[in-house]
Amino acid sequence: MTVRDHLRSKIKKAYIVGFTGWLLLAGSIVLAPKASPVTVAIPGLTLFFGAVIYTLLAVRCPRCRNRLGQTLTAGSGVPFSRSKVRFCPFCGLELDSQDVQERSAV
Repeated sequence: MTVRDHLRSKIKKAYIVGFTGWLLLAGSIVLAPKASPVTVAIPGLTLFFGAVIYTLLAVRCPRCRNRLGQTLTAGSGVPFSRSKVRFCPFCGLELDSQDVQERSAV
């Protein structure tokens, strides 16, 4: 598994959770029109913003541990598309290398 594959799997999970949040938001507003909009929107928005925060904070370079989530998702515009980033901008790690050894958080 390459570094890119490892990071892409984390980003895919975040996209799926975020999309689920938006579906939950839309479904709850349609199915519960008499409820307060704020009360109905909270679960879906919580999932969506949780996925955004996860992408920003948890997607990190395995070598230098700097955050790469925004760097990898900013230019794509299309979920699950290929990122044009080839190297970690902080340490120069090639994302297509087989170096996926993450440091343990001790």
